[in-house]
Amino acid sequence: MTVSPQTKYQVLVVEDHKDTRTFLKLQLGNDYTIHLAKNGQEGLEKAKKALPDLIVTEVDLSGVNGYELTRYIKEDADMCHIPVILMTTLTDNEDIIKGMELGADDYIRKPYDVEVLKSKIKRLIKNRIELKRAYTKLLIPVSETDADASENPSMEKDNMEDPLITKMI
Repeated sequence: MTVSPQTKYQVLVVEDHKDTRTFLKLQLGNDYTIHLAKNGQEGLEKAKKALPDLIVTEVDLSGVNGYELTRYIKEDADMCHIPVILMTTLTDNEDIIKGMELGADDYIRKPYDVEVLKSKIKRLIKNRIELKRAYTKLLIPVSETDADASENPSMEKDNMEDPLITKMI
């Protein structure tokens, strides 16, 4: 995935350690517009305002921790599509499972390799873009796709039978 000059995807980094926030901004800033938050509550507020393309959050935050932040994000209709990567020193399988069950899209253990983190961010954003394109194709009104409909008369019927598509329409 190459980012065009007009499109710089937004990443929200929620991290309570100032040095780590600064480091991540420096490492990711060339490829993404970076928003920083020093705790979970600030992260939630910034997520609601900016609607970033991806959120990277520390798990062990004071106040609203990374698990709670993930749950809030995934339960909010306006933000539930935003991928979340949890970062932590907690390495027990139970911790990983808890994060994934709350809706995290990935989990990275500290200390981490920045190139691995960059790769995960790139992959998750690319996957969301591809999903958006696929659903957009499904949601195009039939009048705009008469040529496609004439080639595939069942196209409209197929789209309307999908409960998710029906709900979205």
